[in-house]
Amino acid sequence: MFLSDRLDKLSEEGIKEMISENVELKTSVAVLQRDNKVLRRRVKELEKKSKDDDERPSTAKSGASSGPTADDYAAQANEEELVYLRERVEEFVTEIERLREENMNKEAEKRRMAEMVKNLQTLNESRVGESLGHDDETEVWKELYSQETARREQADEDNKRLGDENRNMRDEIFRLKQDLASSTKTPGGPPSSTSHTTNIYNITKKPRNQSPSRPQTRMSEAETMNGAVSVSTSFVEELRRESEQLRHENAELRREVGAQTSMLTSRNREKERLYQEIEDLKMAARRGGPTPSTADSILERSASRSGVHDRPPSRGSGMTRTATLDEDPEREELENKLSELRDKFSGVKMQNQDLQQELSNYAREYEIEAEGRKHAEMRHSSSKKNWITLQQERDELLQENSGLDQEFGALQAEAQDEIDHLEAELSRANKRSPD
Repeated sequence: MFLSDRLDKLSEEGIKEMISENVELKTSVAVLQRDNKVLRRRVKELEKKSKDDDERPSTAKSGASSGPTADDYAAQANEEELVYLRERVEEFVTEIERLREENMNKEAEKRRMAEMVKNLQTLNESRVGESLGHDDETEVWKELYSQETARREQADEDNKRLGDENRNMRDEIFRLKQDLASSTKTPGGPPSSTSHTTNIYNITKKPRNQSPSRPQTRMSEAETMNGAVSVSTSFVEELRRESEQLRHENAELRREVGAQTSMLTSRNREKERLYQEIEDLKMAARRGGPTPSTADSILERSASRSGVHDRPPSRGSGMTRTATLDEDPEREELENKLSELRDKFSGVKMQNQDLQQELSNYAREYEIEAEGRKHAEMRHSSSKKNWITLQQERDELLQENSGLDQEFGALQAEAQDEIDHLEAELSRANKRSPD
């Protein structure tokens, strides 16, 4: 707040306003001095008139003998007017002193402002090297932002591709389940669909010595489920790899955001340090330090032109002094330097705002990436649950298959026993027939 007020006072409009106030004060001082001269002249006339009245002996005697007359009343009125005029003169004198003191304060304020401008100029020259690298840093930030945008788009495409693959895999699993259900309902049907699925996933298993009827269909169903489980396992592994890659990219983004945050923090600290140095310079200027020779000479010339050294003011001379003050090249140089300092300060402030906006954009992108990672983890967990469900179904089918194998073995043994028994009876019958 204090710095902005100072900059407003040191601006071109503030300087013009101070000049106009100075001219008004000088004009009011001239008017008061003129009124003071008129009042002093009137006081002298009244004193002279009173003295003449006192020197008339006949008037005094007649007044003493005959009491108060018209002259006495006139003398009393003149005396009262004289007292009133003396009071007015004293008031005008105090007003003139106050205006003169205000004028001196204005001159001192101008001197302090000139010193502050010089200090700010030296400070800016010392810091000009640091402000030259802002353009390069802006280009670096823009390049980093474009890289992050491209990386985020690539991550979105990968996530979309994974989602499509997941949906395709779910459709394939659902189709396999439907095929298994249909083959279970029609045990005597042809095993063309299950054998076709087995050929797609290239699942091989050792053949068993059994008939190509119902047991062969059960084994093909088990092989189909094994193929589906292996495909789902590979898909889960791929999802794990993608999740690890996303986690690694998220860690890199966190590191980059941390580095950018630390850089912005250091810049904010540097800005605060510059503000503190400016405040220290202001405090030093308030306490009063060595006044620069150039500023002193400028202010002395302006003071001599403005008529501080008790010169009788006039309207023409005031206009001449104002014109010369406006045309002073050194003052214009100071105003130009001040405007340059204000432009540089505004540029630094705008760059700081741009950096803060970029930081907020990076933070927003980081939140989006975190949400994407959370969605990927949720998809991974759902895929894992599906994989566990498929494993349970596979175990159930394997148990059912083993039970069917046992039943088939028992039936095969029973059939073999029956065949052996029939062959024995047939052989006995053949032996009896010749008899």
